[in-house]
Amino acid sequence: MLTFIDVKMLIAPWYHVPVAASLTIVAVLIGSSVIVSLLATRRPSA
Repeated sequence: MLTFIDVKMLIAPWYHVPVAASLTIVAVLIGSSVIVSLLATRRPSA
């Protein structure tokens, strides 16, 4: 997520990333991280 924000800040003088697209990308990154974390810590059923 930080990499995306850094790249967005670096390209800002040449290209404007729409706010909706930026928020969507951040939401997808956070959401996928939560899902992967929940799946990784799931206890095996006995």
